[in-house]
Amino acid sequence: MNPDTFRKGIEVYAAQITEELLQVQVSVADGGHIPCPKCRSGRILLYPKVAKCSNVDCGLTVFRNKGEKQLTDSQIADLVTKGKTSLIKGFRSRDGKPFDAYLTFDKDFRTVYGFPPRTDKPKGKERRR
Repeated sequence: MNPDTFRKGIEVYAAQITEELLQVQVSVADGGHIPCPKCRSGRILLYPKVAKCSNVDCGLTVFRNKGEKQLTDSQIADLVTKGKTSLIKGFRSRDGKPFDAYLTFDKDFRTVYGFPPRTDKPKGKERRR
């Protein structure tokens, strides 16, 4: 290969990858105004896929995708400030069945489902004494 051709190829390639790098958008965290409920010293930072504490030693992470449902900033804010979200409709179980639930934290600050009280009527006849 001719050295001039090689050099031109490298220049074109360098210009191309530089242009691609300049077009990349890096996601920056939003938030930072919500105090962390786990460590109380960090702030909750909202990213496109997670919300996490700014304190590296804390480790609190809330994934936005839960039960095939994408959590909003407002739902995450409720979870970390109030300890519980409002009732969220449209979660999906592993079997694909839809259900409604609250999100809350367990004692180790893992995100878990909370269910409203059942309003089902008892099946069958009531027992008489």
